[in-house]
Amino acid sequence: MMESNFPFLMEMKDKTIQVFKGGPESKVGKLLYVKNDYLALETKDNNVIYYQLSHLKSVIEDSKGNPLFIDVSEDDENDENAVDNGNFIELLNNFILQDIQVNQGGPESQSGMLLLVRPDYLAISTDKDGVVYYNLEHIKSISEVNDEKEESPEKDESSRESSSSSSSSSSSRSTVDEESSGVWEEVIVEDIVPACAFEDDFNALLDSFNQRWVMINSGGPEKVEGVLVDCSQDYVTLVHHKDLFKIAIFHIKTVQVASTEEAEDAEESSDNDESSDNNNENDDNNNDSYTGGRNYKGPNPFKQNNWSRRR
Repeated sequence: MMESNFPFLMEMKDKTIQVFKGGPESKVGKLLYVKNDYLALETKDNNVIYYQLSHLKSVIEDSKGNPLFIDVSEDDENDENAVDNGNFIELLNNFILQDIQVNQGGPESQSGMLLLVRPDYLAISTDKDGVVYYNLEHIKSISEVNDEKEESPEKDESSRESSSSSSSSSSSRSTVDEESSGVWEEVIVEDIVPACAFEDDFNALLDSFNQRWVMINSGGPEKVEGVLVDCSQDYVTLVHHKDLFKIAIFHIKTVQVASTEEAEDAEESSDNDESSDNNNENDDNNNDSYTGGRNYKGPNPFKQNNWSRRR
């Protein structure tokens, strides 16, 4: 990990600052603390965002009480909720099997359960794209996803009534639940934690996907899909239809493996495109026919036999 280009950040602790001048990563909040390779920022909605310092481009300080900035709560409870670790990888390990938001916006922004952390990549399980593997070098920020929503008093009362009405039925089923608790817990674990690769580093991860249909980079102009046919130390090779892609590993932000059904659908569409192209080529060849006589429209014998028109 790269060290910070902003050594003065330590002096800005507990101040209200803005990180990034613009874009989806730009946030205003209270600087909770600064570590060797990341900082923690508490926003107005009491959400703590952890930024990798290697991606931090600019910091704006509220030096004159600019009304553009917000007043962040000074409760000690919010400071205690922030996770404080020595480096970014140790920080990530605290969120294993918890829902996190990777990056605050853009095509490479995803939210899901953190499954695995390695020295140079992590894996999250998303609802839309399945398991997505992130190159740590390209993660700008992470934050914990809090699904708890404030409920109105009316909803609280209705929930209490429903819970009280179901208490009797739940008590009658308590013995059954206790007997099947072990099986039920096992099913829950299998449903929540999907299978993912456990390679030691990002290169080994890519190499394990050899001969499989993968998607590199989730969105944007550098998104590529195809069969991974080779993985070297510096780049990977993908085949899609008639195109051969060689992609530098350093610039790979995310990678995900297509399911068997998705891979079959992609290959089928690719085969259909190839067959249509072949039909177009055959049509072009048929159009280039020999018209030696007025009524003759067969194949060109000069091309078939490599004849020359000049004798």
